[in-house]
Order: sequence, then structure tokens, then C-alpha cells
Amino acid sequence: MKQKLEDIARKTGYSITTVSRALNGSSSISEKTRLLVLETARKTGYLQSGKTIALVVPRIDLAYYYKDMIERLGSIIQFSGFRMELIPLHDLELIEEHNPSAVLSLVGEDGLERYWGKKYKIPLICINAMPRHLEGVFSVHSNEEQGMRILLEHLLSLGHRRIGMFGYSKVEGENANYAFQDRKKIFQKILSEQGLPDHLTIGLDWNEPEYVGAVCRLLDKGVSAIVTVTETQTMKVLHSLKQIGIRIPEDLSLCGWLSEMDFYCDPQMTGVMQNYDYLARHAFVMLNRLLHREEVRENVLVDYNFFLRRSTAAPKRKK
Repeated sequence: MKQKLEDIARKTGYSITTVSRALNGSSSISEKTRLLVLETARKTGYLQSGKTIALVVPRIDLAYYYKDMIERLGSIIQFSGFRMELIPLHDLELIEEHNPSAVLSLVGEDGLERYWGKKYKIPLICINAMPRHLEGVFSVHSNEEQGMRILLEHLLSLGHRRIGMFGYSKVEGENANYAFQDRKKIFQKILSEQGLPDHLTIGLDWNEPEYVGAVCRLLDKGVSAIVTVTETQTMKVLHSLKQIGIRIPEDLSLCGWLSEMDFYCDPQMTGVMQNYDYLARHAFVMLNRLLHREEVRENVLVDYNFFLRRSTAAPKRKK
């Protein structure tokens, strides 16, 4: 692909940077230059690559975390006659080489959408990123308040009044993960509305391995139930509780954001799971409308699926 960019640059007399900007619709390129580059690109066959959809992920090694979402998007994109290219955020310049028709982003903490319009004119759909209502940038995201309300209302109906939250410590600030920030705020908001303690929270750094210590600190706060707020934590918290002799749900109820693997735990986990099929479908419908220059009026909010399993019960009575 890079060689083709060089071919266009050589034939037009422009630099590769100018050619790339012209192909991506940069406003810094004159109309005369853009038309010449596009005409040359068609003659060289470069624009045949326009059936590509780029999918941006934070890092390639995190692709496993987005496995379900990537699988759903890949199936829809392929069925629709496009091909999908996976691009890590730190190699974002690859977008210019692949010349995609549009870009889907799974980046939730960088704020990619804030500077997108300054660099690219390619349509961008953000999945589970903060809906900033920027021109030309749209969002499909899970309904965090609905998900948290389901979990807390379930625990409250069982009689729990001291509910703890297990999350990550770095969830504040402009570049923090939007979903994690939202889940914590909603957790505190709902419990505060009920007149219950909303400060029973513990957070780990992303790379911190010591789950047992963090779980013990949360238990020291006298909680009868724990809500985990990321898809990667529920199994780890369950394992840590078992290590210190806590039985689920006899001694403590545990629920939270689930991944497919949580259904294979013992006991099976109660919790909410993102509706990946709906997220993928809505994202592609929105993207397709943008490609056909049709109006997209608003962002899309997708409700969570709730699974009632065996990891929650009424709080243990004190003797």
C-alpha cells in the first residue's frame, strides 16, 4: 500500500504527506490538488481499496478484551462486502496507508474523537466512547445507567444495604475510560438516592496483581455484596474470595459486568453483559448511512442484557 502512495506522489509531483491528506479529505489541501490526486489514485487502482473499514483498538494485546465486539463487527462488515483492518491506536497513521471508507473505534479512554476532525475527514463511529456530539463523529454505546440500576435494584430487592464496588483506581480525568467513570458515578448516585452508603469502593491499578488484598480491604468495610464494574474482574474477585474462605453466595453476594467466561465459574455469575449484536448492528447501520451521505441525527444507546445466576442471595444473617 505504501508503494502505491509513492506512485501517486511521483506521478503528481506532490509529497506522500500531501497525497495522503488529499485522499483523506483534509481541509488544508486545495480543491485543485485534491482532484488531481483523486484522479491519479483512480488510474493507479489505489481507490479500489475503498471497500475497507478500519477498526481502531487501544492496543493489539487488548484485542482479546474486545473479542466479542470484534467478532460481531467482523461478521457484519464481511457480509456487507467490506473487509476489516485492525489498527492499534499507536499506529493510527496506518489509516492513511489503508485508505478506509470509514473507521470504527473501540478506544474508550484516549478521546480519539476530539481530534479526529482536525486530522481526518473519514467518517468515524465510536463504540462505547464518550458521546461528545462533535460534527461528523457519532457514538454507539451501552446504557451504563440501565446496567448499574439492574444490578443494584436486584441486590436491594434481596435485602442488601451495604454494597461494595470493585473497580479500577484510575477512572477520573479527561483521558480516563468513559464507561468506568460512568459506572462509578451511577453506583454512587443510586445508593445515595436510597440513603445508603455510597463510598464502599475499592480500586486497583490496571497492572496490580494483588486482588486478595484489595478484596480484603473491601470486606473490612462490612459489605454484604460486591459489584465488579469491568468485564475482566468478576472471575478474579471470585477466585480471591475463595482463597480466603468466603463462600458465594452463602457468605457474600457477587455480581457485575460479565464476559462469556463468567458463565463457566462456580457458581455461575449474576450480572449484565453488553449486547454485542445490537452494538455492532447499530454501528454499521450508522456507518452505512454516513457512507451514503444520509443524515445521522443522534447517537444510539443500547441496553444491557441481564443474567440471573447463582452468585447472589439474601445477605447472611448476623448471629
